[in-house]
Amino acid sequence: DASYDTVRAVYDYLVSNCTYDALNLDQSMYSVMVNHSGVCASFAKAFEFIVQCLGIPCTVVNGRLLKSEGYLSTTLGHQWNILQLGDSWYHVDITSALSVSEAEWTDYRFLCATTDDILKTHLIENPVDVVQCTSTDLEFFRYHGLCLDSYSRSDLADTMLKAMDMGLGLIAKFSNYRVYCEAIDDLFTHEGIFRAIEDATGIVLNSVSYQLDEEQLTLRLDI
Repeated sequence: DASYDTVRAVYDYLVSNCTYDALNLDQSMYSVMVNHSGVCASFAKAFEFIVQCLGIPCTVVNGRLLKSEGYLSTTLGHQWNILQLGDSWYHVDITSALSVSEAEWTDYRFLCATTDDILKTHLIENPVDVVQCTSTDLEFFRYHGLCLDSYSRSDLADTMLKAMDMGLGLIAKFSNYRVYCEAIDDLFTHEGIFRAIEDATGIVLNSVSYQLDEEQLTLRLDI
């Protein structure tokens, strides 16, 4: 999808080339567009301007963060975006991605998120009603084939290797809590993780570091 690729390119550029500066009092898009730094209002306005210039409907959403991640405080008001791709609307939050993305990879939870997903970390307090974003078609992991609807060691290994080839590290997402629990039980309760790694890479390990996100239903390996 050309429009999706365009939005992701803007997302990647802003996350990779700009910084969040809580002391920057300039909340206009100028701060981000020219100085490559700003606060949430600056990023929301800059993203809105860029994608609108590219012919994609987009607007700013006002609200608050429910959780503190990285250097963003839950006590502060917050701004992000919703945009339309095809017949569907999606949430995009550059500032939250800036806050939690690591040097090795970009965090794509905040690219084309549904309302249900964004409400896990955000509270919408917009002066006018915000359209419900219900489509998961462009949710990052599903769109790129990194979301598992059922579990097997081989499918998990293939998905993680695909993610690694994309520069995302060894990560996979599960489509529902049942599949997530099935995977965790096999991999860690029954130590299937070592056989999965050996089958996929030929590497024999005695220990492995991993990150579980029960809210996002993701598993990341650090080997």
